[in-house]
Amino acid sequence: MNQLPDTWIYLCRVVAMAGLLTGAVPAFAANPLPAAAQRVYHPSASYPGPYRVDVVYMRARDIDPWAPGIAGRFPAVVTCPDALQKLRSTGYWSGHLKKGGACGTPYEPSSWALGNRLNYDAQQAPAPVNP
Repeated sequence: MNQLPDTWIYLCRVVAMAGLLTGAVPAFAANPLPAAAQRVYHPSASYPGPYRVDVVYMRARDIDPWAPGIAGRFPAVVTCPDALQKLRSTGYWSGHLKKGGACGTPYEPSSWALGNRLNYDAQQAPAPVNP
């Protein structure tokens, strides 16, 4: 009965030493939970930040900055049912909205986000590292 704990300790030491010698790191130490998994976006919460929480922002490409996409306040400015549902639940939607907030052609997709979601994402971003 006493041998099982001794064997277990020995095995743990061997695995740890092998990891040190090979440079391998156990998966649980190398992959801590990402910030997004530690804190969840809640659409009903208001997240402070540089974006207006009730404005719908858009960008055509991922490298473009977010800019106000539709004049007015969400949800009144969005009439496209799919966009309305996704923006309400996740804060994001990919597709084409016409100027008045109606569904547009699927051949011209853009990324859309609520200011509240962008503020949340900004809070989740890691702090910049100074060289």
